[in-house]
Amino acid sequence: EAAEAARELGVGTLLGRPLRTLSGGQLQRMYLARAIGAVAAGAEVLLADEPTAALDFGGQEEAADVLAALPVTLVVVTHDRALAQRCDRVLEMAAGRLREVA
Repeated sequence: EAAEAARELGVGTLLGRPLRTLSGGQLQRMYLARAIGAVAAGAEVLLADEPTAALDFGGQEEAADVLAALPVTLVVVTHDRALAQRCDRVLEMAAGRLREVA
């Protein structure tokens, strides 16, 4: 499933390459494909740490759409306010404390 997702995300030809040789955007797409594979294998919760970092605007939208469509509980860590606004619940960390943002 992850390999199929990698092909759909445009990085299928990179599957045999060492991760250290990939660009930031390619690496993000590979991680996204891996997350899709984890869901297919039965994962119910995913942690996405800066899932849109290193992506251009189109890639950011695509990644956000793909993540939003996954049938799992998704915990996103991001500095991207636009991505955070797509979430059902937003917590902000400031001065070492978490607070819910309305």
